Amino acid sequence: MRIVRQLVADDWPARLLFSAALGAAIWFLVSATSLHPQNLREWRLVIGFVSLSCAVVLTALLIALVLSWVVLSPLYRHQARLNGAPFKVGDSVRVLSGPSKGCNARIYSMWQGDTLRVDLGENAKEYFADIFAAYQLERDPR
Repeated sequence: MRIVRQLVADDWPARLLFSAALGAAIWFLVSATSLHPQNLREWRLVIGFVSLSCAVVLTALLIALVLSWVVLSPLYRHQARLNGAPFKVGDSVRVLSGPSKGCNARIYSMWQGDTLRVDLGENAKEYFADIFAAYQLERDPR
């Protein structure tokens, strides 16, 4: 269970989904076209292949975006609940991802888009390195 928590906190589900979408797009392009080096002399074929490539990649990314909204949003919300969410100002939490991974701190502010600001020092506050989503934090059991 700890491994799943860490994978979700580091955004691996989203990375895998978009990588799979790009992989599927490349597979489709390779299987659907037969671009041989001798055809590279014909500029119309090259422009057609580049246009088809752009269209396929954009379509794959759009499909991945919709799937991420349908599949990944509930996954991240569920993991946040397992980590102790909803959090409020003053809660003691442990950071699960990023350079501050493993640090214990207190939430000092709610932020935009259901994110939270955690007290990691003035330097982190100044450079906005203290902003985390609920699935990237875990309630401190103390």
